[in-house]
Amino acid sequence: MDTFILILLVLILGALLAVAYRLFNQTSEEPREDASQKIMLELMGNLRKEVQESGGKNRVEMTERLDRINEQLIKHQHNTTENLQKQFN
Repeated sequence: MDTFILILLVLILGALLAVAYRLFNQTSEEPREDASQKIMLELMGNLRKEVQESGGKNRVEMTERLDRINEQLIKHQHNTTENLQKQFN
């Protein structure tokens, strides 16, 4: 009977230690998760800003390139028109 009580007490003590350990780890993990979420949100915000800024720069570069191409096409069309007029005059 004494061994039964001893085994029961050891099991109860083990269960209490397991619960205490679990509660301690759970509370200590929450701040880490909160900090990691803050870091993740900050990184996402920075990435969003970078994409917006680079998108604006890319649009400006693309517009400049298209303007240059348009000017070259107009010059080429003008030169072609002049050459055709010279040939038929």
